[in-house]
Amino acid sequence: MNTTIKTGITPQQTQPKAPSAAAGQPASADQVASTVKTSDDSISLTSSAQALGQASKAGDVMDTHKVEAIRQQLASGTYQINPGAIATNLLKLEGQLGGQS
Repeated sequence: MNTTIKTGITPQQTQPKAPSAAAGQPASADQVASTVKTSDDSISLTSSAQALGQASKAGDVMDTHKVEAIRQQLASGTYQINPGAIATNLLKLEGQLGGQS
């Protein structure tokens, strides 16, 4: 699914002066607005980027109770590291990044 975003306005480089304006006086806001043109810029998001956006809107994605329990275990020196679980999850992540499920 692609999402197209059209931008509003793009200002031009120069601003014309009003015919009745005296030399050295800036153009009015109305005159500057008349020199602005619109553009049709767009952006496309991949399905992965869209999924990331949806996940970030899903709310609290962090288990605060688990984080606090780990924090307490680290402080007391009782946290146990499981190198096998770390290796398994790293391999799973590498497979996901490589396009394997």
